[in-house]
Amino acid sequence: MNGLSIDGKKVVIYEVRSAGYGMEVSLEDGREFLIFESAAEAGRAARQYWEDLANGDPKEFACLVGTDTLVAWALGQYAGPGSTHVTSLDKWLDLFLDVPEEEWGRQDGTECGAFIDPNSEAAMEIGFVDDAVAYEQ
Repeated sequence: MNGLSIDGKKVVIYEVRSAGYGMEVSLEDGREFLIFESAAEAGRAARQYWEDLANGDPKEFACLVGTDTLVAWALGQYAGPGSTHVTSLDKWLDLFLDVPEEEWGRQDGTECGAFIDPNSEAAMEIGFVDDAVAYEQ
């Protein structure tokens, strides 16, 4: 299936599926990308992903974030599982609004430009058209 370009290069789609927080696209060359309508949408989805994990599986969330971080946040102290430290869970979740590639860019931590041709089969499968963002999985 054609109709998708990533970083200005046309790619051939093998499969499109909903990934819950974006559209996952498998390419004929074996690469996989998570695609969002915009970086802002990707940021909201990343924030929601971590908030859902914190609420739905607090033990797993604590393992990933670290109990030392959670205790520091409860005390209003700076902490974080990454390089940027903040004083609360909400502030940490908000970090993803500006840097969604830290969650979704698992392959190389970067965001790619994507374009979905409005007149293509890919547009029907992906569900949105024109400029978008993609993160290699």
